[in-house]
Amino acid sequence: MPAEPMVGTEFAGYRLNAVISRTNMSVVYTAEHPRLGHAVALKVLAPDLASNDRFRERFVSESRMAAGIRHPNVIPIYDAGPSDGLLYIAMLYVAGADLRAILKERGRLSPDQAVLLLGQAGRGLDAAHRQSLVHRDVKPGNILVERGEDQDPDHVYLSDFGITKRALTHTGLTSTGQFVGTVDYIAPEQIAGGHVDARADIYSLGCVLYECLVGSVPFVKEYDQAIVYSHQHDATPRVSQLRPELGEAIDQVIARATAKNPDDRYPSCRAMMDAAAEAFGLADSRPIRVATVISDHPAQTAPPAYPSTPPPSTAPPAYAPWQTPPESQAAATPVPPPPAQSGWPGPPSWQPPPRRGWLTPALTALVALALGAALASVVFLATRDNGGATTVVSTLADGGTATGQGTTGGTGATVSAKGFPANSGALQRVMDPRVLGHDQCEDTRSTLPGVPASISIPAVEMVRCHAPVKQFPTITYDVLLYADTPTLMREFNSILKAWQTTGDWIRTNRACAAGTGKVFSGGPVKWLHPANPPKPAALAGYRACYNASPAPLMVWTHMRNNGELQPDHYDTLVVATTSNSGTLPSDLRDFWRYVGTLRTPIGKSLDSSDLPPLQA
Repeated sequence: MPAEPMVGTEFAGYRLNAVISRTNMSVVYTAEHPRLGHAVALKVLAPDLASNDRFRERFVSESRMAAGIRHPNVIPIYDAGPSDGLLYIAMLYVAGADLRAILKERGRLSPDQAVLLLGQAGRGLDAAHRQSLVHRDVKPGNILVERGEDQDPDHVYLSDFGITKRALTHTGLTSTGQFVGTVDYIAPEQIAGGHVDARADIYSLGCVLYECLVGSVPFVKEYDQAIVYSHQHDATPRVSQLRPELGEAIDQVIARATAKNPDDRYPSCRAMMDAAAEAFGLADSRPIRVATVISDHPAQTAPPAYPSTPPPSTAPPAYAPWQTPPESQAAATPVPPPPAQSGWPGPPSWQPPPRRGWLTPALTALVALALGAALASVVFLATRDNGGATTVVSTLADGGTATGQGTTGGTGATVSAKGFPANSGALQRVMDPRVLGHDQCEDTRSTLPGVPASISIPAVEMVRCHAPVKQFPTITYDVLLYADTPTLMREFNSILKAWQTTGDWIRTNRACAAGTGKVFSGGPVKWLHPANPPKPAALAGYRACYNASPAPLMVWTHMRNNGELQPDHYDTLVVATTSNSGTLPSDLRDFWRYVGTLRTPIGKSLDSSDLPPLQA
């Protein structure tokens, strides 16, 4: 079976510069045509897909159909086909951000911003529908946003016309009872295996509009099977219940767009978005003068001080997890650490929203029974719009696991907890087995190059791990647990001070961004727990990056005491490095994002239970 092409090599006539994203179905690279010099986004499919003759033929056919769409809001496809035993698509490289990343940073959009962006996406979908092409996977991650020039509004490109997923459904690679799509946005008829046409895209776009306005997907459930059931049977929640200031007119728009019966939906995406514009008192959904949603990251006038434990009164704004807030939310001036905890208080008042847990066979059976016969035999191949991997989940009443492509991220079949380091009892309670087990970690007391050796001395437990080889062959990372938050922050600050003495690192809240014109060496910046309405997001920890020699570094903390004791956390320090020193370390950024898709962030109890204090 052919191997995945490596960064720095030439593939299909393009030189591969860096990895943009990775799932278990494909890898997307930034690439450059060696003679013409123009940049493209090059998507290379997994080798096992290319080995299927029927899939390969269907993929080429679907690619030609998608390339035939000529519309300013549809990503142009330059080339597609086989090369060196693999399948690829070359398309326009958009120097901006996808809507998923924008929502993670901003939480939600204003009505005029939502209408502007999704109005353009809707017109791109309508253009495809006129050519009898259905997208099948409308989600924020497939809506690319580029900042407008000369005071023009932001421009939207719709990408990934479900080419891979359409080919899968037409070649027998998904069996009877399976569907292919993204769980949070998928239409009921896709779930049921019925006829799928343009109205399925309208349903998905309605779900995206809901998320843009509210800040969360329509159906927030612990298990994917429950989300599937809700798409088929539950009415979409009313926007006005969570954002009464938007009025009730938008509720009718969302309700019609996400009607269970396709015949009850809008006749086109344009009609839906024009109705949304009218509900907000806007003229229509065509581009209007609206403030950009792309962060410009202005220069900072005063760098942040080294962080300490925040005071209890600190209340961060609502931002999604694993995201750096805007510059105005830079690390605060140091304050005294919280007093030592003399007793063991109850759980904090803020709790993170439920996360979709792994389904053990027993839990799978219980969920299937609870959802009833309507889901008793449903098996689905679905993705989550978080840049993670495709997941196969079964709701069979006997708890059996569906056959098909395995998972490396998100929920799915239970992963065996084997191959843990000998002295990692506490770490096993706060580290997903995919990043601790399977003999990929070992006990250590040595630190990575570029990090003071002294940080290991007060650590209660410490391991060195090699990231999952298939996704991140270049990443190595240390995880250290400390007895309390002041110790954690002291050791974190000792790393920053050591970096600052080199003269190659500065304190700035623009940090850890890999790419042209971005700032990598710097920090500390905050990252936040997700918002749990009506309570805001909560400070999770701090992150900093450094172009150390011989290899770049990314360091982050996860605090047990963020001004309020969190009994289901341990004070955790993660130090990650990469052997890829030829370019800005985008693989470190990708690993950071991957860790954000795990069962829980490193440092939080896997089952959300209270953890006993660690002893130094």
